[in-house]
Amino acid sequence: MGDNYQEKLYEKTTTPYWTDHCGHGGYLFSFTCGETDDLLDVYCWENHGRQEFCLRFGKYPPEYRSPGNIEDLVRLAARRMEPYSGCFELLKLAGDIRFCVSDKEDE
Repeated sequence: MGDNYQEKLYEKTTTPYWTDHCGHGGYLFSFTCGETDDLLDVYCWENHGRQEFCLRFGKYPPEYRSPGNIEDLVRLAARRMEPYSGCFELLKLAGDIRFCVSDKEDE
C-alpha cells in the first residue's frame, strides 16, 4: 500500500459491508483497499486443518476473491497484488503469523 496506508488502516471495521453469500463464516474484519478503493470483507476458516481465506467485495454471490490458504495469500501479497497485499498487512497487524515445520513428508 502507498503512503496513505495508515489512513486506510483506520478504516478497518469489525462489521461486514456485504452479505456472506459463501456461508463459510469466519468473519475477521473489513477494510478499504488502498489501490482500488474496494470495500472488502475478510473471512478465514479452517478446512481440513488449513486456514482458508475469502475476500468479499460486492453484494452479489459471485463477487468475491478466494486466494486459498495462507501460503497462497503470502505469495500473492509478495507480488504486491491488491487486495491481497493490503489484507496480508492487516492480518500481520491483527494477529500472529508463524512458520511451523510440517510433520508431513512431501508427497
